[in-house]
Amino acid sequence: QQPQQQPQQQAADQKRLQLAVHEKQRKLEEQKQEQVVVAGSQTGAFEQLQLLEVEQRSTKSQTMLQEEKHCPSLETKSLPIAAGPAQHSDLQSVAVPLQPVLKSDSTQIFISLRFCEALAAGQALKKRLTQVGFNVFLCGVQAGEDIMLEIIDNIDVCQLVVVMGSLTYGKKTQAKFSTHEELKFIVQEEKPMFLVKMCDRFQAAFTRFNLPDSIAHHAWQPSLGGEQSDTPDVPDDLVEAIVRKFQSL
Repeated sequence: QQPQQQPQQQAADQKRLQLAVHEKQRKLEEQKQEQVVVAGSQTGAFEQLQLLEVEQRSTKSQTMLQEEKHCPSLETKSLPIAAGPAQHSDLQSVAVPLQPVLKSDSTQIFISLRFCEALAAGQALKKRLTQVGFNVFLCGVQAGEDIMLEIIDNIDVCQLVVVMGSLTYGKKTQAKFSTHEELKFIVQEEKPMFLVKMCDRFQAAFTRFNLPDSIAHHAWQPSLGGEQSDTPDVPDDLVEAIVRKFQSL
């Protein structure tokens, strides 16, 4: 009987060994699958973290843009600027902050005009510019009197010349010193100018040559006249444009 039982015992032992091997292989496969799942979950978490950081940066940028858009310090006013010769009376708007005016003891703005045409307008403009804070010079003596040295000195020290460009501005007259000589000296000294265009076309060719239609200007045509005329209302945009021109120097 022993020889018959021995092969049966061997077969049973071999079967148990095979089952043990299969069980071990199964456990190894399960461990590999768990490692793959863990690695995949870690990769997914990393990708989610990256996406979250991108979204946070995008939200922060949008918030900063909205804050800049509504920041009061960036509020601006429109600056009138004359266009070219084809459309010289049109105005464009440029956003530029308006700064306070710092007054000086010396002449900052010199107003050049013809007494017979633009004195009232010049006096009204001087008043407005003085209220803003400028030191403004406007000669109070009639043309032909002893004004030459006073005018020359003030043109020399001023930072900006405002030309009240009326119809006969710059015309040669019998007076020893007039806007003709003033304009010649202003151009010669290359002084910064702001032209207030008070007519459609200058009468004098000398004036048209030195103040062509292509030059930047601000159109304003109030009722012209001498000292007896009613004081014209100075447009706010004219005062603002002169302030901006001065601050750009």
